[in-house]
Amino acid sequence: MRYISEKILVFSLLSFSTSFSQFSEQIVISTESNGPRSVNIGDINNDGFKDVIVSSNWDNTVSWYENLGNQGSFSDKNLIGFANSTIYSSLADIDSDGDLDALAISGSQDRVYWFENTDGLGSFGSRQIIAINFDGAFKVEGADINGDGFMDVVASAMNELQIYWFENINGTNTFGPKQVIANMNTVGRYFNLVDIDNDGDIDCVSSSVSPQIASWYRNDGLGNFSSPIAIAGAGQAVNALYSADIDGDGDIDVITGSIGDNQLAWYENLDGQGAFGGKNIISNDVIDIWSTFTADLDNDGDIDIITGSANTLVDVSWFENLDGEGTFDTKQIITTDVEGVVAVAAGDLDNDGDIDIVSVSQSDSKLAWYRNNTILNNDVFLSTALKIYPNPANTVLNIELDTDEIDDVVIYNLQGVEVLKENKNLKQINIGNLLKGIYFIKVSTNQKSTTLKFIKI
Repeated sequence: MRYISEKILVFSLLSFSTSFSQFSEQIVISTESNGPRSVNIGDINNDGFKDVIVSSNWDNTVSWYENLGNQGSFSDKNLIGFANSTIYSSLADIDSDGDLDALAISGSQDRVYWFENTDGLGSFGSRQIIAINFDGAFKVEGADINGDGFMDVVASAMNELQIYWFENINGTNTFGPKQVIANMNTVGRYFNLVDIDNDGDIDCVSSSVSPQIASWYRNDGLGNFSSPIAIAGAGQAVNALYSADIDGDGDIDVITGSIGDNQLAWYENLDGQGAFGGKNIISNDVIDIWSTFTADLDNDGDIDIITGSANTLVDVSWFENLDGEGTFDTKQIITTDVEGVVAVAAGDLDNDGDIDIVSVSQSDSKLAWYRNNTILNNDVFLSTALKIYPNPANTVLNIELDTDEIDDVVIYNLQGVEVLKENKNLKQINIGNLLKGIYFIKVSTNQKSTTLKFIKI
């Protein structure tokens, strides 16, 4: 399995320490992208800082903004390429060369594209067609669907009522014909690519505005998907969807935001195999919700939720997971200084160890971020004291620590699920059995800890 997109970063980059979370006033990155529709985060130029990719519907561009490393300062707009009426773009290592390429869709030309990051520094080649005649192209992501170690592409075709995947044939960056994941028979747009049943491959979760339903589709590991498995009671006109381990039990739950009843809710994966419980209402106050994302915003070791609302009540807000089991606090508004929020994402933009938030709002053409001013306990040692190598790694990851002996080492995947743990002082950890992708390694010693990211190849 490989799932490189930073869009699904949900695990805190620092230790689980007692803290509180508050956010700065809005910091505008740019208003250069005319009518932005999507935002995602990833290290595009491999300098260790999280950059931002944006698709812009009104000026038909896919662009990126370089994080200059000065506590979250960003460059001007860097053009990746053009795609008519592009309403979604994302990042994935399509050509398996260790850097992030760009994926985009054209809403008016009904096409799916990718752009090669030619030098690993953010210089992109011309657009390459993955699919044409893709009616109502809406969203695109990269994931290893058939378990062959190469990045495939998944996209939703709203007017065809389908979600398809395209095989990256033998890693040649030549894509096969579209293969059906989900025949939704609905006006469906959103999907998540996660391992719902804990069998080591990527399943698909989808939602629709009409009729009102959320479902998931089981992958047999080779890219053959089951009929839809309904997730009960999933709101009135689901317009936002995300998946993460909300209750800390090691499996992936589902979050929905619905515009018909203004509800934010989550559904527990009861058995880790995809049998879902009923609706757990988080809030009835997410009017015109358009986007949701998850991250540990207060560094307490559980998953909180971020929302973006458009139209009637416009805001970027977050909901604190109070007990790590899915009991949430009331909505905390981060900003209302936006016009038509259509996407939110999260990542550590200023490299201070906590998770910041980024948003795009279409009506004011604004790309902005919000600094997380979390104050941490003093029992956290700096990540500079810990070194891991090689990175990327294939079979063995070396651990070098200049201070105390190591008490334990825990590795998590992008959804925050523990995948490997060693309770001993060690200088190497065998990662050969891990699937390909991005992971986080948390090293603890004498009640101190830190977390670093690595890539398994």
